[in-house]
Amino acid sequence: MQPYSTSGANLRLIREETSQWLKKGIIRPSKSPYASPAIVVKSPHQPSMPKRMSVDYRFLNTKTSIASATYRHFDLQDIWIMVRDSVGH
Repeated sequence: MQPYSTSGANLRLIREETSQWLKKGIIRPSKSPYASPAIVVKSPHQPSMPKRMSVDYRFLNTKTSIASATYRHFDLQDIWIMVRDSVGH
């Protein structure tokens, strides 16, 4: 997937965020054939940070699948039993 075009200021923000995430171990370098574009969005609920970086995973999500067989389905009775047993009754 092609990167989205962006302004110089937004590109600096993306590079700064990416650098910080790498240093903190949140992300790591990859050689995957798939990539998702980074975008800058307004952050109206955080006045101290008017813009933030976000990643558009829509394309990547079309290439992944959930291994539903690995997840156990819980019905209401199962949940009630787990709650009851966790409090020692």
